[in-house]
Amino acid sequence: MENTLYVGLSHQMALQRKMDMIANNIANVDTTGFKAGHVLFGEQVVSKNSDKPMSMVLERGNYRDLSTGPLQQTGNPLDIALNGNGFLAVQSEDGSVKFTRNGSMQKNNLGQLVTSSGMPYLTAGGQPLTIPADAHQVIIAKDGTVSTEQGSVGQLQVVRFENPLGVTPVGNSMYETNQDPIPDNTKTVVSQGMLEGSNVNTVMEMTKMIEVMRRYESAANLLKKEADLESSMIQRLSRM
Repeated sequence: MENTLYVGLSHQMALQRKMDMIANNIANVDTTGFKAGHVLFGEQVVSKNSDKPMSMVLERGNYRDLSTGPLQQTGNPLDIALNGNGFLAVQSEDGSVKFTRNGSMQKNNLGQLVTSSGMPYLTAGGQPLTIPADAHQVIIAKDGTVSTEQGSVGQLQVVRFENPLGVTPVGNSMYETNQDPIPDNTKTVVSQGMLEGSNVNTVMEMTKMIEVMRRYESAANLLKKEADLESSMIQRLSRM
């Protein structure tokens, strides 16, 4: 009976973790450049003294689906979408470099191209990319070169990684990694006036949510039956 409770609880915890990931995916269905997350589970057989082995459900890790989301035309010259495996480099508040697929750029009061939270997009040389104050037109080429009517002002740093699944999400469509970035301005195409939408498949996520809810309810019912049986046995013993 105790084994059943352990197994049932491990199953419920795994289902709750999966539900959390699904809920996060659905919440970010409209987030620019968001990548759907998935949880990996595995079986662990545990032997407790001389009892029969128990099959426990444990989380083995999670990963992101890094496939390109749908490209949406905005007409905003400061919006860019990446078609390929590349990431844009940005400088975080602590000075470290983060990476993103979100190309919704804005100009700050210094003329720098920044994210919605104010992090500067970096050039291939690792410096913030600045638009002259008197520039009236911004042109972004397919290789990430940014120009105005006055000429080129720099090239956006577009990079890829040897192991794309080795990047870690840190919130706000940002990623970090210990891997060395590889320049990718020739393979990843930069499209001006467009944004990459979330690659979350809403119908699939809702279907998975319903399935998880049913399985969670089934596991809860099993645990309740075991608890009721244990309570009944205790009551019988108390009458003896």
